[in-house]
Amino acid sequence: MKSALIGLGLALAMTAGTVPALAQDADEASPSLQPTEIPVTTASGRPDLYLEMPYYIGGFEPEVVMTRGEEHWAGLAADDPTRVELEAFIETVDAEIEDMVSGYALVSQEDFFAFVVGIRVDGAEPGSLLPAYLPILTADLEGPAVTNARIGGRDVTVINSVGEADAYVELYLYDQGDTIWIVQGPSDVSALALENLPDPLTAD
Repeated sequence: MKSALIGLGLALAMTAGTVPALAQDADEASPSLQPTEIPVTTASGRPDLYLEMPYYIGGFEPEVVMTRGEEHWAGLAADDPTRVELEAFIETVDAEIEDMVSGYALVSQEDFFAFVVGIRVDGAEPGSLLPAYLPILTADLEGPAVTNARIGGRDVTVINSVGEADAYVELYLYDQGDTIWIVQGPSDVSALALENLPDPLTAD
């Protein structure tokens, strides 16, 4: 499901992420990521991606998992297709793996499934990420139809396709500038999630 569904999105975010300690009870906090270790801002002065992840999706509190820098390599051999794609993506946008943070907010229940994935490259030039990422995403889908729309007050790229087990897939991609957001879920839930994401950055 992970790679065929959203390519280098949820697949990367779920590879080696850790649940931020701020999102857990004190007794369950991960010893590898204490609250004081969660960055407030990035090197460029932007709020950390974790602080911009949704707190609720469709009325449910999602599981939020973050992956930072070289954590994206964890469990991936040098010739692993996901790693190869990621390396090419980072090189295309003239960045280093240390500039990258990704995360997902996921609600998966018997009768409800939705997620929001964020892929941020700190310092990326607005407008550079989506052209580099879109071919990677669509390559994992069967006959994808790509259109543009205005949903939840955001200009988004809509991808309709068939995923694993011939399941219908509709994804909404919102290019914030240094961050690509990927949203999937019921149409009303997706629209509200997009509306609540941060406003787009503008080129200097």
